[in-house]
Amino acid sequence: MAAKVIPIKTSQSKIARIIDEALAKHPPDQSPEVMDCLKTELEKIIETYFIDDIPEVSLKLPSDLTQEQFDDIKNGLGQLFSSYNQQMLERSSQVFRDLYQAKLEICRLRHRHQATDN
Repeated sequence: MAAKVIPIKTSQSKIARIIDEALAKHPPDQSPEVMDCLKTELEKIIETYFIDDIPEVSLKLPSDLTQEQFDDIKNGLGQLFSSYNQQMLERSSQVFRDLYQAKLEICRLRHRHQATDN
């Protein structure tokens, strides 16, 4: 029996948008050494937690669905995943901002420590 397949699109998190937002809300230190340190730390975070892999998902449906039923299911799932995706983007943005603040403070302390050692 043939089946209809609905491809479920997942949108990638906008890493650049998250970084820009974090930088706008929490301007970084002006010291070049601190900025270099912060960029290195943020790269590690992004590489670890913001992966470009998109899971491939499909949903098999009975072949005897009407076009209207198919469209209703497709639209309902689209709204569900879109809403869930938005919630996850907001959470990841909050986590990123917290990590950003922590890494910025670590880099500032490293720079102060190095400056006092010299």
